[in-house]
Amino acid sequence: ARRNPKVGFLFDRSGGPGEPLVAMAAYATVLDRDIQHNTDRWMHEAWHWVAPSSRQRALSEALHYFVRVYVAMTPVRVWCWLDGDLDKPPVTWSASSTMPRSTPPAPTGKPLPANDPRPPLEWRSEAERVCSADFPPPTLTLTTDDGFPVPFRVRSATRTEHGFDLEIPGGAPWSLDGEGFLGFSKLHGAPGGQGRFIGRITSTVTGRSPIFTLTSIVSLALG
Repeated sequence: ARRNPKVGFLFDRSGGPGEPLVAMAAYATVLDRDIQHNTDRWMHEAWHWVAPSSRQRALSEALHYFVRVYVAMTPVRVWCWLDGDLDKPPVTWSASSTMPRSTPPAPTGKPLPANDPRPPLEWRSEAERVCSADFPPPTLTLTTDDGFPVPFRVRSATRTEHGFDLEIPGGAPWSLDGEGFLGFSKLHGAPGGQGRFIGRITSTVTGRSPIFTLTSIVSLALG
């Protein structure tokens, strides 16, 4: 977020058709200069979530769990599909001022390695697992004209030789061209268990039909 503060969010209660959907573009501000302050804040706001019977164990065995980095969001633009009809133009809101909050200086010290030492996963076999795991419709994240990566729910995804064939509603907040991410997810308690699949994807518009090519797996957690 220090390198590029432009971020996007999707608020999607169930992922089902007819449910309201809200997408947001925002500037991110990393709040990690005072880790002790962040820890105190989290304890004040969330300690009541921890069951009383588990508190002593948490304090003695999982102190690292309470150490938090907060990221503050300054909304820039919001797209709302209140009736869940994603083919309609959304109701939109734009901020009168789009200046992000100033990010505190980065902490001093040696940074952790950014590269994952594990070999990359072969996406074709994992994509087959996703298609057989009964995931809800995925989200596609592409970049708006002013550079914000905004997620949007697609109607369906069908596995192809090069990636996925996506059915995208007409109210999408970006143009279908460029690089982005395709994400499948199921929350804890969903039928079939929870899971996550995020792949890096390239969208190329040829004629009137976009071609989506899956190039790598970014995150994978399948039961």
